[in-house]
Amino acid sequence: MRARPLLSVVVPFYGVQDYIGDCLNSIAAQTYQDIDVVMVDDGSPDGSRAVAEEWAARDSRFRIITQDNAGLGPARNTGVRHTDGVYLTFVDSDDLVTRHGFDRMVSALETTGSSFAGGNARRFNNSGGVKPSWAHQLPFQRTRYVTHVLEQPVLARDRMVWNKVYRRSFWDEFGYEFPAIRYEDYPVTLRAHLEASTVDMLAEPVYYWRERESGDSITQQVFRYDNLLDRVTSAGMVIDLVAGAPADVRLRTHVMLAETDFVAIVQAFADVPESEVDRFLDLGHDFVGRLSFDALEKRTRYDRLQYHAMMHRDVELLRELAVFRREGGLRGGARAVKVRPRSRRYEYRYPGHDRRYLPRDVFLTPTTDMNLRTAVNHIAWTDAGLVVRGTAEVRHIRSGPDSTITVRAVSTKVRELLPLKRFDDIDSHGQLSAVGFEFVIPRDKLRAWGDEDAPVRFDIQIASKGIRRNGLLRGLRAGSATWQPGSFLGDDWWAQPSPFRDGSLSVRFVERPWELRSATVEGTDLVITARLPRPLQVARVVLSGSRWAEPLNFPAECEIRGRHTVLTARLSLREIQENTADDDPFLQTSHRTVRVKAAGELHSLLWTGDPQTVAAKIDDHQFRLTRTQGNFTVLTESAVRLTADAVELVGTEGTDGAPGAATIIVRGRDWTGTADWRIAWRRYLPGTEDFVESSATTVAEDGTWQLRVPAADLLSPGERTSDIDPLASIVDWALFATSDSRDLSTSVIPEPFLVAAAPWVVIEGERRGTIAPRAETLHVDVREKSPSSTPRVS
Repeated sequence: MRARPLLSVVVPFYGVQDYIGDCLNSIAAQTYQDIDVVMVDDGSPDGSRAVAEEWAARDSRFRIITQDNAGLGPARNTGVRHTDGVYLTFVDSDDLVTRHGFDRMVSALETTGSSFAGGNARRFNNSGGVKPSWAHQLPFQRTRYVTHVLEQPVLARDRMVWNKVYRRSFWDEFGYEFPAIRYEDYPVTLRAHLEASTVDMLAEPVYYWRERESGDSITQQVFRYDNLLDRVTSAGMVIDLVAGAPADVRLRTHVMLAETDFVAIVQAFADVPESEVDRFLDLGHDFVGRLSFDALEKRTRYDRLQYHAMMHRDVELLRELAVFRREGGLRGGARAVKVRPRSRRYEYRYPGHDRRYLPRDVFLTPTTDMNLRTAVNHIAWTDAGLVVRGTAEVRHIRSGPDSTITVRAVSTKVRELLPLKRFDDIDSHGQLSAVGFEFVIPRDKLRAWGDEDAPVRFDIQIASKGIRRNGLLRGLRAGSATWQPGSFLGDDWWAQPSPFRDGSLSVRFVERPWELRSATVEGTDLVITARLPRPLQVARVVLSGSRWAEPLNFPAECEIRGRHTVLTARLSLREIQENTADDDPFLQTSHRTVRVKAAGELHSLLWTGDPQTVAAKIDDHQFRLTRTQGNFTVLTESAVRLTADAVELVGTEGTDGAPGAATIIVRGRDWTGTADWRIAWRRYLPGTEDFVESSATTVAEDGTWQLRVPAADLLSPGERTSDIDPLASIVDWALFATSDSRDLSTSVIPEPFLVAAAPWVVIEGERRGTIAPRAETLHVDVREKSPSSTPRVS
């Protein structure tokens, strides 16, 4: 007789043969092993069942229940009826769970006695990498034990059922069942919050929520009528649930519906065919009529503009507003203009400005919208010093020749005006304006600032059209601005530009740093050499631990050379592998900071050696010794991935100095030793899982690869461009590696030393391609060619 498991896991599946294997593998890899996995075959038409049968055959904890296709909600209900665990959880079959997720939630419940526990979530896919889930950021902003939605109304925003473990007695006591609609989660989740005795909310991620490359999941197909009908039905159930709740819970819930469901409904009018307009109008009108106006007042003026258009059943305006928003109008399509020539008030000339029934305040530009906007596009070390180039503007106001920009270096003891070179550059509306600036900080000045022993940041002030704004220089763009290496200022001082903890640009200073000078791989050992700034006879190398792993210590040999010590240590990669503790089910990545312990103190090692990652493969583990954004040494362990080390543009020079008619060359390394990989640029086709690839290259036998693609092949696709937002992305390519023998396709990792040289810009005809990293993936973002920038000095 089967013993009662502690945790029952319900996994419905339908049409997910490409994903369900990874999902079930992440469940099996849990540190919490006392589980019963009920896989519910909801009449799946593809090969998903065969994958599930393989798992049922190999692991007695996995079993299959079959039903005719009825949808996700009924499939979950079926699964619940076939489980008897003390605790209950749900996993969608295209998602992943973290290795310690079940353990953390069950442990919380056994400690607190709460009705259920939930954890944070991340979104992921191959081309976009891993990122926080917007839907979970506020409810799971911090860990809260033994709490309740009545104490923390922000929990009313928690609408997903799958990142939680429920006490089965609680589930049965209130008889929870999922309705037979899409968006079935929110009514059940919110009701559970209201009826729970207490809940535990964990800030750490326990769940990885897949974002389909093509946007074809249930939640991403938002503009079909049947989808919206289910969405409105679900929202109506939620509104009924909170009708008698305290006002703050009710308001939080309505605001959540206004942010998501309302926007989905009004945005559907960008594509609604004429034959279906009336029923879309009826659906939207009924929903908006139930939505609290107080909630809409918490939303943007543009949301309120779409609300009024819906209430007046103004189909023409609803279409214009939806297209304007979809095409990036809220980002780059609306300048702020004065209401009257001498007025101090500004407004946006959104679609509908001529409609008399619209309240005029929906067009007014909030003062908070006209804030300081800065970007740091490029940072580099030259013989002259540290060069910083960027843009600054008052958001939504076009900067003219009479605008002013000043930058001051600031710290606890420094406040110094920096000379600027001004030039025209592309502003946030895609127009050539007087927003560009560049300053150079000489090395001797940096050296003098280092004596103050405090990071230096940069206060920027701008005046444009009578509006003045100031703040710290922030908006560091991907590439050199965020990954620039440091530099020595003489023999003893090191200056390191890097993002400050609040996202602003800073330069920190280190006197006589502890340095990593070199590293090599010898068999299964990593041998490192470091230079320590004082004479030492005894020291050891320490790899940092984590919540799931103890620190690792390795002995070192010390050779005193004058007032320095040369340290050599041999790190066993086998030992590190045996003590791995990643909690990332997608990238399977963990990071250990490399430090030296001497005289009872730990010292991080700055990377001052060759700008080249050192890597090795042990079984299916890949180790990469490399640098962080702050230029500290880190050892990264992950699943085996290919890396890109260099990008080169070869071709003629374009009109603005950027290469034109170019060939894009990317070089890299294969650490797997299989040499059966193909590397190509890939873009996914809208609405499908199909993709287009550039011509591909094969990894050479020595483990290196080189991909050469004419820029025209990537920049010439004929997708439509936006007439509203000049900066709208047209095509996005990501660099992928495919292995047929492994049945694996994965994005290629750009090495930090490559990232430090990004971005690269290539012009081809009327298109502009920007090659830059994003989410540990190398991308080519294709947009319309922007006007040329014209340098001018001020």
